[in-house]
Amino acid sequence: MRTRIFIVVEMIILLLLASRLFVARPAFIPAAIIAIVFTLLTNRANVQLQKQIFAFIALIAWVSIIIMVITTGYFWLALVWPIIWAILFYRPSASMGGGQNQAQRPSGFGENFRNGFQNGYNRRRNAQNLKGPRDITADGTDTTVSESTTTSDSGNEIIDLFDMVFKPEGNRLDIKKSSGNVKILVPSDVKINVTASSMDGLVRLMEQAPELDAVAAHFESPNFEKSEKRVTITVRVAQGNIEVVPS
Repeated sequence: MRTRIFIVVEMIILLLLASRLFVARPAFIPAAIIAIVFTLLTNRANVQLQKQIFAFIALIAWVSIIIMVITTGYFWLALVWPIIWAILFYRPSASMGGGQNQAQRPSGFGENFRNGFQNGYNRRRNAQNLKGPRDITADGTDTTVSESTTTSDSGNEIIDLFDMVFKPEGNRLDIKKSSGNVKILVPSDVKINVTASSMDGLVRLMEQAPELDAVAAHFESPNFEKSEKRVTITVRVAQGNIEVVPS
């Protein structure tokens, strides 16, 4: 719509410029005819002297035309109008576009997780990640390691500690992600020692207040070392929310 308005206004200005030239500059049409004719004669002349004379006459005619156009008021309006249009419209549009390209901060922690539930989370229960020491890599490869580790490039997931098979020496859960939300549900009889970091997102650990872009948020349950059900948790997410809450 803006482009159409610009073209229409520019055409009106050019029409006014042409009418002004024809009315206020009676010599414009004869000068244009002379300039065109002698330009053609210059290109067709075979004699060098004739070519120089024709070129000189054509040059005088073209210069006269340029002077008449420049000294007509609408010429400057036709020249300045695109500049005015660009200043009024295109610069604000560019600044708004730049704002849209900036990274969007999470607006609400709980809202993000509720939306994630509706879209279908990848729910990882004990069957894959919590029962025994398994390392699930991004390509789906399982490798036996001394601790439980989950690594994936992206995606949302929920982990419920209710079904975990607890070891006398304690359990460990490591989660690494490039992007995606992580939610860990903690039963009331399970003690945790959790360290979480998100470069771009919210981190909420139990009853603690949520932190934005937390580098190393930490929470440890009371009497952690004395509990028979205890889990050391490390969560690292480049972009996404982390929530560790009671189940």
